[in-house]
Amino acid sequence: NAHAFDQLFSSLPSDLILYIFSFLTEDQYPKLALVCKSWRILMEDDMIWRHKVMSYWKNSRKRDGLSWRHLHNDLKRHDRIWFKDTISH
Repeated sequence: NAHAFDQLFSSLPSDLILYIFSFLTEDQYPKLALVCKSWRILMEDDMIWRHKVMSYWKNSRKRDGLSWRHLHNDLKRHDRIWFKDTISH
């Protein structure tokens, strides 16, 4: 029953839900954000983006005023450009 699942999932602490979501790819996050308002808020939480940054770029440091999400997007963009340049040469 979908309602029972919703009740069970909503009773979990936010930190646990974020931990579970952190195992998904960031490409799946926009779809999760469409499920409901509380999931959209969770997808914007810096903790989930920090986990992604630390799992892909272990030595990365967050700059003042920059969210983990923005750092993630910057690093991913940099990797795409580097990869594209590497292949074209």
